[in-house]
Amino acid sequence: RLLTDQQTEGQPFALMIEGSQIDWCGHANDIACAVHEMADFAAAIEVVKAFQAEHPNTLLVITADHSTGGLTLGQGGEYAWYSERVMGIQNSLAFLTEQLLGMPREQWREYLQPRLNLDFSDDDWQQLIEAELPESERARDKQYALGAVLVPLISKHTRTGWTTTGHTAVDVPVLAEGLYGEQLRGYQDHTDIAKVLLNIVK
Repeated sequence: RLLTDQQTEGQPFALMIEGSQIDWCGHANDIACAVHEMADFAAAIEVVKAFQAEHPNTLLVITADHSTGGLTLGQGGEYAWYSERVMGIQNSLAFLTEQLLGMPREQWREYLQPRLNLDFSDDDWQQLIEAELPESERARDKQYALGAVLVPLISKHTRTGWTTTGHTAVDVPVLAEGLYGEQLRGYQDHTDIAKVLLNIVK
């Protein structure tokens, strides 16, 4: 909105837009959450690029401080990834597991089927419905337990792989376009990126 309502016209400014849920999606190994979050982020980038086209003295920088989850496309020896199945999942695991805990188990299949849109077998459903939940007063602990059952099932049907529920050590990209963009090319320590941006602002 800041870029489209002309509040910034003629005034220098810095704006940070964060895809705030992508880290949580990775920690949860929630592929639908991750893909939808990135689609929203891509839409935000298009708004910024449209602004940049009209204001060529604008620098656009896209980066991350780390990667999470160790996502792999393809699983179980099959080099295939079913993106259309991922896009058919309507909600995040955090939302779905919260809803499941508020209803009897015999309703889980009827509730989840139109929201996951995946061809779970009877054995898949039985595995979920019979999931053991911890004797904890914290709902989050029970959500994690349900997620631990749902993630492998969703991953199996979408051919999604994960290597961790934590952060990874892989390099993350830095993409820069516009004024001073050449200063952000190549491999850099992410703390140096901050120094470059501060120098530009000065």
